[in-house]
Amino acid sequence: MTTNTKQLNRRQFVCLILLLGTASKIIALPTVLADAAGKDAWISALLDTALFCVPLALILAAYILARGKSLDEVFNKTAGAWVAKTVYALLFLVFVAHTAMQCGENRAFLDTALYTGAPWALYSVPLILLLAFAAYKGLNGLGRFAELLVPLALAALVCTALSAFSNYRFYRVLPVLERGFRPVWRGALDGMFWYAEELCLLLFLGEVDGVDGAGIAGSGRRLPSRAGAPKKQESELLNSQFSILNSRKGFARAAFIAYAAAGLAVAGFMAAFLMLFGTIAGRHDFGGALSGFADLAFTSGAGKLGGLFSAVWLAATLLKMAVTFFCAHECLLRLFKPKNAYFTLIPLAAFTWVFNNFIVPDLETVKFWVSAYSVYVVPAVTLAIPAACLLCAALYKRKVRKGNGELRMEN
Repeated sequence: MTTNTKQLNRRQFVCLILLLGTASKIIALPTVLADAAGKDAWISALLDTALFCVPLALILAAYILARGKSLDEVFNKTAGAWVAKTVYALLFLVFVAHTAMQCGENRAFLDTALYTGAPWALYSVPLILLLAFAAYKGLNGLGRFAELLVPLALAALVCTALSAFSNYRFYRVLPVLERGFRPVWRGALDGMFWYAEELCLLLFLGEVDGVDGAGIAGSGRRLPSRAGAPKKQESELLNSQFSILNSRKGFARAAFIAYAAAGLAVAGFMAAFLMLFGTIAGRHDFGGALSGFADLAFTSGAGKLGGLFSAVWLAATLLKMAVTFFCAHECLLRLFKPKNAYFTLIPLAAFTWVFNNFIVPDLETVKFWVSAYSVYVVPAVTLAIPAACLLCAALYKRKVRKGNGELRMEN
């Protein structure tokens, strides 16, 4: 079960936003968008980033209003237990779908870049065991790993893009909107699946240190006061650390900046992918965008660097997969409240393995489910659940204020 202590500091939260905003999008999304929007696929990526600013704003507003309370507390004390369970059931389906689809993306990446025709039913066993172990260890471990890995992954992405600069042909993305806006919108719809993962942030509600006004941003815990240290000097020391994160509004701004930076990075990679491959960009193997890019970016003696950078980025996608798996498991914990986490963790791991190997056994099935899910499910779910969360957080804040007012009147 979840603990009562805060599991993330604000810096780790921002790193997780960067991770959710970039990681698996680089592997398969370029091919999907290029197939739908052609050379305007980078505009589709920007459009998706802009559209998903709305649910992100709703989620961050809920963070501020809830003041450190978890999603479970907010829903149970305002809408009731059955509404909370309904929301968790919907979120569970979302996170299971994302985990399974990311397994499919990684299977495609490994099949394209490393081991063609590998027995995925066997290779996926240690992968899913790793996801289960990460979920069991909790959110704090994922946040710490994100702090270490996200800068390396972003550096690998930038180095890969710059190494291919001499092969870019800028005319391949011109003229803009030559076929009109409809292909761009079609690409944005197909790509919404990859942007809906910000719903993971809902499960972090109440787990980020300092959003309720307690704790120090960037530290993950209260710093002990030293005997004899002047309070003013201690305050100046604390406020000097990551000053943009030291207020709730600053926290929201930092989260938005991280999300926008991730969206721009994906759109930039998309433009580079199109300038490199031109009209054949949409015919790349599903999941082979990053490996194909690295193969052209690092030639001759530098080829080993391409493999190294691809491995770093693959580690980032595995971490992102661990986050969605953790969120799916967290939903099960809050739905059934088992005495032992193993009672939900083991069935979830088994279901993920079965789903990935039998329900979506090949890449064509993966692409079909992703497209259908993006068009018909994502727009509704990613707006309805954050809006409901914000409404309940506002009601909760009003209820707390009313209770405090009545208490003061009695005193």
